[in-house]
Amino acid sequence: MFEVSEMDFNEYMAFVRKCKEEPVKELNESDFDDIEKTVGAELPVDFKSFYLKSNGEVESEYYSFSPIKYGFSIEKHIYVYAEQGISFGKKLPFATDIHGHTYLLSLENDSYGQVLFLQHEYEDEQDYDFVANSFTDFLNEFVSKEKTFLI
Repeated sequence: MFEVSEMDFNEYMAFVRKCKEEPVKELNESDFDDIEKTVGAELPVDFKSFYLKSNGEVESEYYSFSPIKYGFSIEKHIYVYAEQGISFGKKLPFATDIHGHTYLLSLENDSYGQVLFLQHEYEDEQDYDFVANSFTDFLNEFVSKEKTFLI
């Protein structure tokens, strides 16, 4: 796939820039298959609908959404974290805010569909905070109002 384990910071940033230069393309239903296999769960309907329309390309001053495929995709994010020894289990890192914090979609049975927050300073500890009951609620309460979880 892609090798990042032996990269220093500058090499990592070059990897990210190269991935971001890859054009982001539209998705179809079958494009979700790989990411669902990776996390071992089906994605919520509202999440898939959003990504079918945009594949993460959203104009926002406060948020950067990762595409499902192409560019610096969610799958590549998961891989980079795994190379650092960080596993999210059935949580999908789909966006970051202007402060570099990560937003994850829970696919766990007890919190399925909820959006969680992880401060980048505590990624190793994986101390998640609850943000919203659903992806739609997250879009309505945070993204559309251009406010982040901490501010």
